Amino acid sequence: GILVREGKLLPEQPAPVPEWHEKPDDPRASITVEHLLRMSPGIQFEEKYYPPSHVTDMLFRSPSAAAYVAQLPLEGEPGSVWYYSSGSTNLLARIFGDMVREMGEDPVTFAHRELFAPLGMWSMVAEVDAHGDLVSSSFGHATARDWARFGLLYLHGGVHWQTGQCILPEGWAGHDCRLTPASRGRYGAQWWLNNPTNDPDGV
Repeated sequence: GILVREGKLLPEQPAPVPEWHEKPDDPRASITVEHLLRMSPGIQFEEKYYPPSHVTDMLFRSPSAAAYVAQLPLEGEPGSVWYYSSGSTNLLARIFGDMVREMGEDPVTFAHRELFAPLGMWSMVAEVDAHGDLVSSSFGHATARDWARFGLLYLHGGVHWQTGQCILPEGWAGHDCRLTPASRGRYGAQWWLNNPTNDPDGV
């Protein structure tokens, strides 16, 4: 959201994943940032937590979590199927890291200055992989009180509830909490919606 605020990234643009743009006929080139945000890129990624699996290989056997996911093939039309995928989150984390490094900054330092510090999330420990990218799917550690501060930011539409500072771009909190149709009401953009009335399975 902060990179959108800065005009560096647009949800509708093709995801800047170099592996998908090396060949002109790679169908993964049609995957957008929005597809990744909404867990609907169509990548062949299975969310299982016992080895051997995509998740354990991504987190514990690859020096770059995102590079592991980037080499996986497409198995469905982007945007047509929703499937929870921590791999999508780590691709977004690498996109974030690449763009911040192009600005001459360190991703962890940038995240703390622009997001965690303004919220007072002083306990946050954001881990990186061997490539130096945030492992945003899994390794962000903070106290329950600090996670509540993050929730308050969204409750107040991306504006700090005490200082009035606009941390997220206007409308971004609403964007993230808007239903992803293919998820049957369960998911927004990197947010579980806790909206069982819209989920026929009651999940």
